[in-house]
Amino acid sequence: TSDSGRSAQTDPSAPWNASSTMKITPMIFDGTTYQPRPAVIVDSPYEGDAVLSPSGQLVASRLAGPEGRSLGFSVRRVNATRFGDSYRITLSDPLATICTPGAKVSFSFDERFMVTHHHDGSRTNLVLFDLLDGSAHTLTNMPENMRAIFPHFRSDGWIYFLVMDNENNREFVAASDAALELAGR
Repeated sequence: TSDSGRSAQTDPSAPWNASSTMKITPMIFDGTTYQPRPAVIVDSPYEGDAVLSPSGQLVASRLAGPEGRSLGFSVRRVNATRFGDSYRITLSDPLATICTPGAKVSFSFDERFMVTHHHDGSRTNLVLFDLLDGSAHTLTNMPENMRAIFPHFRSDGWIYFLVMDNENNREFVAASDAALELAGR
């Protein structure tokens, strides 16, 4: 679902229900380029805003609760078996359920961490999840009318994100090495 970033007071809605699905498009390398194959639809009840990990072996999605509120995240293994010129795809039972609300996640390239932002009234903070030990870490402590939004992992482990100062109508990019610090690198 859409996240306005600047004016959001709460996390994006989570309108998914018992019949929700994910559409995964297999990409096959033909020796020169990757070619898309027909999409595979898999059941994902009460889950949406799915994000594949860099290896394509994990998928994280937001969990829907009552009245379209986001309850947290589900992490599943993507089981992909080559079948002719495409793949059969199934999802495992949840490997992890993270009971902290937020927006769409970004996986670290080593797939140990996920990061998201969480709207709380006129401020938005980043939350980092360590999938190795199950811990959650709030990375920012934004004052009123300030938002740390849309975090993204770089391949070197740094997290880049946008900071919006709504009071002074300014935006800038910031970075954090929190995942590297937690991993002891």
